[in-house]
Amino acid sequence: MRKAPDFTLLDQDGNSFTLSENLGKKILLVFYPKDNSLVCTKQLCSYNENFNLFLDKGILVIGISTDSVESHKEFHTKNNLKFTLLSDSEKKVSKAYNSVGIFGMSQRKLLLISETGEILDENYSIPILYRNSDFLFSKLIK
Repeated sequence: MRKAPDFTLLDQDGNSFTLSENLGKKILLVFYPKDNSLVCTKQLCSYNENFNLFLDKGILVIGISTDSVESHKEFHTKNNLKFTLLSDSEKKVSKAYNSVGIFGMSQRKLLLISETGEILDENYSIPILYRNSDFLFSKLIK
C-alpha cells in the first residue's frame, strides 16, 4: 500500500481541511468534475442519501473538485449535503492523486484511505452506478 499524499484545502465554508489532521478514521475521497452538473449532482446526492451507512462503518466522506469555495457553498446548501466539499482550484491535490481529467477538471475517482493514511482502494467511478450507491458501499466495506 502507498501513503496518501497529505494536503490542505478550503471547504465550502472557507475553513481549512488537512488530511493528516483527520486520520484515525477511514476517509473516502470523492473526486468529481463539476458542481451542479447532472451526473455529479446525482453522484453526490447518492452518497448523501447513504451518509449514515458510511458513518456507521467509520468512513468520513469528502468531496473534492476544482470548483471554487463559493461554488461549493451554493452546491452544498442547495443539495443539503451532510459531508464536506473541498475546493482544489489550483489542481494540486487532483494532480497528486492522478485525478485531473482532459479538460483540467477533477475526474471521477474514489480513494479509500485507511485510519493511518494508507490508500486501501482507488478506482474510477462509473456514472451508471450512482442510482444505487449500495453497490459502492458494499465494495468499500469488503
